[in-house]
Amino acid sequence: MPRPCPSPLFAALALALACTGNMVGERPDPSRDAGPAPTGDAGSPSTDAGSPTEDAGSPTPTADAGSPTEDAGSPTEDAGSPMPSDPLTFAEVDGLVAVEAEHYVRIENEEDREWVRFDAMDAPSIEPDPDPPHLEGAAGGAYLENLPDTRATMDDPIEHGVSFHPNGGTGPMLTYRVRFETPGTYVVWVRAYSTGTEDNGIHAGIDGTFPGSGERVQWCAGKHQWTWSSAQRTTSNHCGTPGTITLDVDSAGVHEIHFSLREDGFEFDKFVLALDAGFEPSGEGPAEVLAD
Repeated sequence: MPRPCPSPLFAALALALACTGNMVGERPDPSRDAGPAPTGDAGSPSTDAGSPTEDAGSPTPTADAGSPTEDAGSPTEDAGSPMPSDPLTFAEVDGLVAVEAEHYVRIENEEDREWVRFDAMDAPSIEPDPDPPHLEGAAGGAYLENLPDTRATMDDPIEHGVSFHPNGGTGPMLTYRVRFETPGTYVVWVRAYSTGTEDNGIHAGIDGTFPGSGERVQWCAGKHQWTWSSAQRTTSNHCGTPGTITLDVDSAGVHEIHFSLREDGFEFDKFVLALDAGFEPSGEGPAEVLAD
């Protein structure tokens, strides 16, 4: 209820203060009109309200999600830099491994050519590069290309050790980390986009070596589209025979898988290692699985 006004004997100032309900020196209580204080449900940086935590807008994928984690080079906010801050380790499950090309742990030997990432946010301009980007159909929406591409046709000059590397491990090399549960001989399948006769070769290796069985992965069929190959080019068969690119995993545990340049302009999307010699990937292939 309103406070009753005192008698007219009080001074006008005292009368006015008494009628307002405040005593001399008393400050208004700001809580009366401020409304309730904000809580976690009203914009507070809590786990449930937009905080950059695991539960708020940037969920960390699990091993079953087939995507690397945010802290380890996932193609999300770190998309412009495929080099992860911590090594990515993928898992072999039931004799099968799948890894996106852009999810490497390191690159070496890039003195004259480099592996460049293409995705929806970034299409690097490195000349010469006779081909436009080929993002449509690329697994995970990204791929790597080795540039510059100075030997696009047989009429272009060849530079051994620069635009062409006949042996594995001498050119720009990508390394991936895989944890195997099952040792054995794995067939190597690589998904690539080849537009000509001089951009269709790469080498595969393991644990710092490039055995003869992993060299010269070749593409003849499936031009101008993303195509899987496990065929090895030989002197007698330039197009190779499917299923002839293999790597031997001699023990369970973490091993490094390498891919090094054979021909510049090579566009590399994904690789699969299959213990079953009869397995052949299709489409974008199996999903990646991170090791626990």
